[in-house]
Amino acid sequence: MLLLGSCITLMFPFLTQKLIDEGVNAKNLNLITILLLAQTTLYLGSIFIEIIRNWLVLYIGSKLSISIISDFLKKLLYLPFVFFDSRMIGDFSQRIQDNERIEQFLTSQSLLTFFSMFTFSVFFGVLWFYDFKILLVYLALTSISIVWSLYWLRKKKILDYFKFQEKSRNQESIYEMINGITEIKLNQFEDYKRQEWESIQQKLFAVNTRILKNDQIQTSGYELINQIKNIIVTFLAATFVVHGKMTLGELLSVSYIVGQMNAPVNQLIVFFRSLQDATLSLERLNEVQEHPVEDEKLSENKNIIHKENSSELAIQLSNVSFQYEGPMSPYVLEDINVSIPRGKITAIVGASGSGKTTLLKLLLKFYNPTKGEIHFEGKKIEEIPAINIRENCGVVMQDGFIFSDSIERNIATKDLVIDEQKLRVATKIANLENFIENLPLQYKTKIGSSGNGLSGGQKQRILIARSVYKNPHFIFFDEATSALDSENEKTIHDNLQEFFKGKTVIIIAHRLSTVKNADQIIVLRNGKVTEQGNHKELVEKNGEYFNLVKNQLELGN
Repeated sequence: MLLLGSCITLMFPFLTQKLIDEGVNAKNLNLITILLLAQTTLYLGSIFIEIIRNWLVLYIGSKLSISIISDFLKKLLYLPFVFFDSRMIGDFSQRIQDNERIEQFLTSQSLLTFFSMFTFSVFFGVLWFYDFKILLVYLALTSISIVWSLYWLRKKKILDYFKFQEKSRNQESIYEMINGITEIKLNQFEDYKRQEWESIQQKLFAVNTRILKNDQIQTSGYELINQIKNIIVTFLAATFVVHGKMTLGELLSVSYIVGQMNAPVNQLIVFFRSLQDATLSLERLNEVQEHPVEDEKLSENKNIIHKENSSELAIQLSNVSFQYEGPMSPYVLEDINVSIPRGKITAIVGASGSGKTTLLKLLLKFYNPTKGEIHFEGKKIEEIPAINIRENCGVVMQDGFIFSDSIERNIATKDLVIDEQKLRVATKIANLENFIENLPLQYKTKIGSSGNGLSGGQKQRILIARSVYKNPHFIFFDEATSALDSENEKTIHDNLQEFFKGKTVIIIAHRLSTVKNADQIIVLRNGKVTEQGNHKELVEKNGEYFNLVKNQLELGN
């Protein structure tokens, strides 16, 4: 379509010359009429071609955009958990928006520039045909204008990095205000967060001011050189007409050609700007694309964790230590030696900050131990793909997430076809039946983003139902019933006892009622195991566990 449009454009200067020299000068009204009708027809044809081309560009651009973002998200979702620890949501959002610049470059600017250069080449030959001196002057001044523009584009590249950072912070700030509105209102944090956002806007304004200044210098200088070039070319052509070396029709044709050659040059400058923007955006997307995915060198094998394993030990931790930052940071866990028996319930207790949740995250392969080894049923955790561990685990984390979807989809998650029987068993164990039956659409009732409209206890029961629905080999609960009232907790606790049979269960909890019946209790303090045993044994020791129980029950000596 662009090629056809370019060919139509090429016909206009010759029609203009014929109109003046053979129509107006010869006073031939019939020829004038024919030529003007021809111009009108060609113009309408170019409009029709442009309309079709725009539709094609929209279709191709949309497909390309979906492909770019889909590939980005696919890679993003398979990156290790640690990748997300130090990055802001606004940063990811801004990277996704960067695809628009890549899409525009690939679907519009590259094609437009290619065919503009084709048009330029043809007009170049035509101008050479008219007069070589005019062409040399045009080329010299055009080269100066291009060099000028490229110089200022290099300066803009640095400013683009600053703008990206501030726009990421801007999106993060807004996201934080919307998602943290409850705490903001409770703690009268409104003015501070608003002022923080305004501060980001001031920095963004400062960056945009520098970009505008840079663009204005570039554009003004380019247009000035361009205008001087047009004046000089027109002066030369007019001189040739005065001296009889060129006809008036040829003068108008040259003016038209110069105007048409300016458009491809302008397009070339836009192309360089678009190329620079697309390159920067691609670099930002490639930071994610080039990051190694989880278990990149491990092949997926769903039979690595065997449910019918004869080993008595399901999980073994040997001299495990872990620190979140570099080698100079403190150890969150240190020299952990723990054996988790197969098919039994193990409770992990300890004060806040003792490393309980971190230990669970190591078992789920969110992080790798800094030192030591972890074995799942005799196999090193490094040899087992994370996806195999997690598909065999039913997990309820402290900060479990509720998706903006129906209740049944929140429970069944990845199952495309939901097993109705498993769904009802899961909701019964989680004591959700009465709550769901009283909803207008029952299981198909849509829950708001992050579970808005649900109480903390209802969210936890949905998370418990989600883990039960999987019917996994391992169960990991991290304060899974902390938001439940005593009546619901007792009902769910009783329901779970039957479900736990034959499964390896690890429970992190503070409540005595949750841990006292565990087959094994592990006590953590400051990242170290201080005691191990069952409830009765640890109480008789009169140590760390006894103090935790005493403080909870407010017992005397």
